[in-house]
Amino acid sequence: MAPARRNGRKAHLYCNPLANRAGGCDILGMADHGVVETEMRQKGLPVRVRIALAALLIAATLPRSEAQSAKTMAAPTFYIAASGDYSKYSPTLTLKGASNLPPGAKLTVYLYDFIGYKSSALSEEATVTLPESSLFEVTLKPLEGKTFKQNMVCDISFIPHGVVPQESAVLKITGRTGESLGIGTNPQIGKNSGGY
Repeated sequence: MAPARRNGRKAHLYCNPLANRAGGCDILGMADHGVVETEMRQKGLPVRVRIALAALLIAATLPRSEAQSAKTMAAPTFYIAASGDYSKYSPTLTLKGASNLPPGAKLTVYLYDFIGYKSSALSEEATVTLPESSLFEVTLKPLEGKTFKQNMVCDISFIPHGVVPQESAVLKITGRTGESLGIGTNPQIGKNSGGY
């Protein structure tokens, strides 16, 4: 094919398959001037090879991007995380949290004035059952004669063998005495008498 001519110059076809979704190529600066014949300019790899490489690159990166965004992040061990905001204008405190303990696990929640020797509970005991979503919310009320204050400590416990009985489906995963909770690797595990 002879190169197209415009004012005595050759018109070259530059094709960017990624820029033109219809798959065609436009003649730069010549489309509206009745030019019919063009010469394909090639540098390095042939256009077909460039298109194939671009398609391969796109195909290789799309599944990985989708897989990374859909990937469920998992903790190496079981966890419980929560937060709440104290307000001196509210007699209660709402705590919101998440855990990857099995759905149906019962968590016991207390607020304490501080950590350590001679600390005392400020809230009534509250129990929350983990739903399928693994997100929980519980409203805590102060014990009679106590009030909430700044910098309280929240204790959220999963006790496999405690006063609040756990479902057998939960204990099948965590262990009857908590032996499957990640003993030795989970920094949130504490040992009680007779179990974890």
